Amino acid sequence: MVSFDRKQKKDSFYWYKANWNPEPIIYIANRRDNKRTRAQTKVQVFSNLNNVSLNVNGREVSGTKGVNDKHWVFEGVALQKGINTIQAKGEADGKVLQDEMEWELVN
Repeated sequence: MVSFDRKQKKDSFYWYKANWNPEPIIYIANRRDNKRTRAQTKVQVFSNLNNVSLNVNGREVSGTKGVNDKHWVFEGVALQKGINTIQAKGEADGKVLQDEMEWELVN
């Protein structure tokens, strides 16, 4: 669940945290694979929040629940050539939580 040198937490760490820990969390998966070669991709978010929204380059993308209620899947997300900003947001107890990352389309 962590890298060999124990300095970087892998996606599985956040998957279990979203499923087992009551502390609110939102995490965009596959962040280490940030060089993309296809303009259409899938974005996965791990979160124990009731609702999660996803924005790619400022445009909202619709998604569905995945394998359980802690897994959100956004299919067919369109990436633009170059840097793409991906932001997931949710709310817990009146507080907005968000995670943001960048993927680069390199084709």
